[in-house]
Amino acid sequence: MIVYDNIKSGFIEDVRKGILVKNIEKKYREKIGGISESVKRSWENSLTRIATILNDSDIPKDVGIAIEYEIPKTDRRVDIMISGYNDEGKGVVIIVELKQWSRVDEVPNSLLIRAMVSKYNIEERAHPSRQALNYAGYLSNLVEPVVNDEIRLYPCSYLHNYLLKENDPLIDNKFKPLLKQSPVFTMDNEHKLRDFIKEYIKKGDNKKVLNELDTGKIVISRRLQDDIASMIDGKKKFYLLDTQQDIYEKALSMASETLKTKEKHVLIVKGGPGTGKSVVAIQLFAELYQRKIIAHYTTMNGTPRKVYFEELKNTEDQEYIRNLFTGAYAYDMAKKNEIPVIIVDEAHRLKEKTFVGRSRGNNQIREIINAANFSIFFIDEDQIVTDNDIGTIEEIRRCCNINGVKAKNIEEKELTSQFRCEGVTEYLSWLDNTLQIRETANSTLNTKKYDFRVVDSPDELDQLIIDRNEGNNARIVAGYYKEWISKDDNTKFDFELSDTFKKKWNIERSKPWAIRKDSINEIGCIHTCQGLEFDYIGVIIGTDLRYENGKVITDLTKNANSDKTSLVHTKALYKKNPEKAKEIADKIIKNTYKVLMTRGLKGCYIYCEDKPLADYIKSKIKSNS
Repeated sequence: MIVYDNIKSGFIEDVRKGILVKNIEKKYREKIGGISESVKRSWENSLTRIATILNDSDIPKDVGIAIEYEIPKTDRRVDIMISGYNDEGKGVVIIVELKQWSRVDEVPNSLLIRAMVSKYNIEERAHPSRQALNYAGYLSNLVEPVVNDEIRLYPCSYLHNYLLKENDPLIDNKFKPLLKQSPVFTMDNEHKLRDFIKEYIKKGDNKKVLNELDTGKIVISRRLQDDIASMIDGKKKFYLLDTQQDIYEKALSMASETLKTKEKHVLIVKGGPGTGKSVVAIQLFAELYQRKIIAHYTTMNGTPRKVYFEELKNTEDQEYIRNLFTGAYAYDMAKKNEIPVIIVDEAHRLKEKTFVGRSRGNNQIREIINAANFSIFFIDEDQIVTDNDIGTIEEIRRCCNINGVKAKNIEEKELTSQFRCEGVTEYLSWLDNTLQIRETANSTLNTKKYDFRVVDSPDELDQLIIDRNEGNNARIVAGYYKEWISKDDNTKFDFELSDTFKKKWNIERSKPWAIRKDSINEIGCIHTCQGLEFDYIGVIIGTDLRYENGKVITDLTKNANSDKTSLVHTKALYKKNPEKAKEIADKIIKNTYKVLMTRGLKGCYIYCEDKPLADYIKSKIKSNS
């Protein structure tokens, strides 16, 4: 989606008349929503400079100009794109990442730079040309005319307030490979940006190329589990955007510092569903493997590891790599600093003790920090889904103190971009508000961008998921409210919700449920889908979540006894302190459904056993017209 578009002559005329920002703001409010004064000021400052650069007779009057192009399936936007045709008549788009920065400092032994991003704020960021290059790379894997080389993308960055100095960190030798692919331009070499545009665009397109890019078919929806083998082989399949790239570079920088100083370092990375925690974690693991630095990829939940193992079959060093994918229970007997790097995905699921045949260990967070020179925790406290999950930022910091990690060696970062649920950040806020986890401004959901529906029958849900299972990328999941009776008697069904809807909980076979083709007929649970994603997810909301007297309420007593993980301790607590037990259960049950309802990249369909709950959720949905 493009917020504002025009041809060069119209764009320059809007600037001349002083109406450009007003026109962009109007379109922005229509298509996206509210806009801050700081963003409007940045448009005013940056785009007048762009107009000056474009005011050259050798740049055709009818080249296309797009401002604030929303990258498909994300909540990220490209600042400005310039389109036209090259000498061969092929479509060309120049991607320009604009920055207001006036100061940049070096970050030693790192591909980060330290930038003055606002008057009072200095932050470590990835190079802006890396951001532009990753936008181009992301689109090159996603939009059909770019994939098919019908449109060629040329990225760059432009810092219009910045003056280059001698030995400037912005163009340091370590950035040479990057700047060959995505150059950087500044206030004192604006003529080079003009020449860059003229080098690739020879003829105007009257916005036609922009339209082809904006309306181009989305070729494929990439899932992490599909591409893990290629990533470990060093082939780039996922391009990190914005905070993902910042944190990736920060982690590599900290790994280098750890190996040099031998001091313990800890990085805590916060991020909600779909912000790319697992993508960054696996990308880091793959890069460290390529650099021959021993790193473990660790999770408490074994399901993602099993899926990744299956996808790693027939890869070089298969068995060696498999041994680097470990459970969080593996470090109770580890020596101090035995492993250079431990990457902990889904760190919110870590436990006080591990039960593997017997009770073992004493606080998995503490054990991991002890075992690793450098430990990285990817965490979302809102995805705690059992009553013995201890993964919180407060607990990680407490264990850092116990392990003697120096305060200067502990970093905390946050992933903010949304790359799941069609990149609709508002969907997650709407879920929080609708499930009454926390009050947000998103009281209603417009389903125009993300396919969300409440269906009236389990059979309708089943048919929707079957119809959308192209590429084996759709599944049905449920809250853990049904007993697992089929485990002991294969002739019985765990779910009998209608005369024709009869299904069983998922079972482990030669391949995990998430990638087996026949598992479309089984119901997954929180323990087999957390950390994974699908194109479409169907969610059965059971009798453990209801709507009564204006409140979304949870019912601890409806949790299945065969669920030996989620609420076992809370059920025992209920006899002694029912109010406290209800409080814990409320958080876990609601978190569980939120996790289930954020597994779908393209859409989520729900069926509620409780009709008042279904009616309530329907009332929170706008028409998608």
